Amino acid sequence: MSKTQIAVIGASGRMGQELAAAISLNKSAVASVGVVRKGKAAGFSSSASKLDKSVSSKADVVIDFSTLENFGNVLKFCATEKIPLITGTTGLG
Repeated sequence: MSKTQIAVIGASGRMGQELAAAISLNKSAVASVGVVRKGKAAGFSSSASKLDKSVSSKADVVIDFSTLENFGNVLKFCATEKIPLITGTTGLG
């Protein structure tokens, strides 16, 4: 059985780093791609600075801990790419 590939948006933040650590302890999952504004996402197999095919090709599920302003883009991306989304974004109405 293959491991579940997990992408985290907001990977360089506190929750993103907590998720990377938790995923690393799970034998059935891998922190495949961390999406960050710039730089590298520590604890992830790869990093991305935007949502595109490089993310969707490495993600069975997306966890979003970014910003309220970015949520619409994340939701549209996941719907278009047919990737399940878990969000921890606060302030949604």
